[in-house]
Amino acid sequence: MEHVTCYPLSTRGKGLSGASEEFSLELLAADVRSFVESIGEPVVLMGWSSASPLVMEVAASTDALAAVVLFEP
Repeated sequence: MEHVTCYPLSTRGKGLSGASEEFSLELLAADVRSFVESIGEPVVLMGWSSASPLVMEVAASTDALAAVVLFEP
């Protein structure tokens, strides 16, 4: 592997994504799934702590992932 590209994203209602009144695991998973599918190549998705259920939800609903990493789930 010559290089790695990291795509940090702000999920719904956090960071740069802005405020959102709609908030659920299903909506967050749909957001992340759309993002990883838009990259156009398989990605490794990492979930840290409370993001682990979100990563597992996305992994169960897309073929756009090469691997999943769960840290302190």
